[in-house]
Amino acid sequence: MSDALPPHRRGGSRPRIVDVARAAGVSAQTVSNVLNERPGFTPETRERVLAAVRSTGYIPDPAGRHLRTGRSRRVGFSMSRSDLDPRNPFTLAFLDAVLSTAAQLDQRVLVYTHDVHVEGAFRADAGRGETDGFVLANSAPGDPRVAILEELGIPYALMGRTLPAQAQAWVDIDNAAAIASAVDHVIAAGRSRIAYVGHDSDVPWIRERERGFVDALERHGLSLPAPWRLTGSVAQLRDRLDAVFAGAEIRPDALVTASDSLALLTVDVARRHGIAVGSELAVTGFDGGALATLARPHLTTVEIPVPAIADRVVRRLLGRIDGTDDAASGEIFATRLVVAESA
Repeated sequence: MSDALPPHRRGGSRPRIVDVARAAGVSAQTVSNVLNERPGFTPETRERVLAAVRSTGYIPDPAGRHLRTGRSRRVGFSMSRSDLDPRNPFTLAFLDAVLSTAAQLDQRVLVYTHDVHVEGAFRADAGRGETDGFVLANSAPGDPRVAILEELGIPYALMGRTLPAQAQAWVDIDNAAAIASAVDHVIAAGRSRIAYVGHDSDVPWIRERERGFVDALERHGLSLPAPWRLTGSVAQLRDRLDAVFAGAEIRPDALVTASDSLALLTVDVARRHGIAVGSELAVTGFDGGALATLARPHLTTVEIPVPAIADRVVRRLLGRIDGTDDAASGEIFATRLVVAESA
């Protein structure tokens, strides 16, 4: 068993920076320069030092590094407990992408979870100085977390939007244009009786998706009958879909939904009524995560480029920390419609 350990750990002593220097054939100062990203060494030297760090099992002292550089190399990620709901996995997918980019950039991520609207707890966590800045997801204009971070002078970047007077360190999508692509697709496929299934929520991206849906219908000379505007909780939507599929003389031939989870609900209810999804009824989702591929039939869905957005948000945060991103403007990333069997 002991032969599997780095040489300096077999005797139980913790490897030191001089051990790394000896293994890499450089000075201890060069090792320090590499680990703290100071200039003055070649890429080859950097790789040799990092290889020696791995082989010796050396672990830099984060407290010491923080004192020397003023940087902890840690970023905070704030989420509510509701974001952990597996029925809506978007935030978890975003966190996973944040972790991936952070690891590439030698950053660590501290996750802070709070109940919604518990501003005091977030303020206390943010004010501890454990991180260099924060990444936020699902952030709408007026998000109290943004105001707290600005008040405390803590850098942040986010997916969503901020108020005009706040730092524009955001990355987002055009939700209205994104859902319009789904409407265009089902109409091009010959569908003309199109219903909408959405969450009962006032958050901006949900409102924008419904607005984009209605605008796209009108552009094609179609309208949305009131009984075919289906919003509410999951339980309410199940009942309303039942009513649409069972009782009406004329029923929709397409349902455009505001999320993949709602598309799955729609597919489930349609199946119980003996409706063949894909041929008799077109169903589209929105998010493009794992749920879309797990569904049967596979969902046609608007795919949000989560890895690319998360990567950009993390890099914008580090730019704000370094002073290279002035947060003068936000950025819009394009979505794409992934066409599969459901529509």
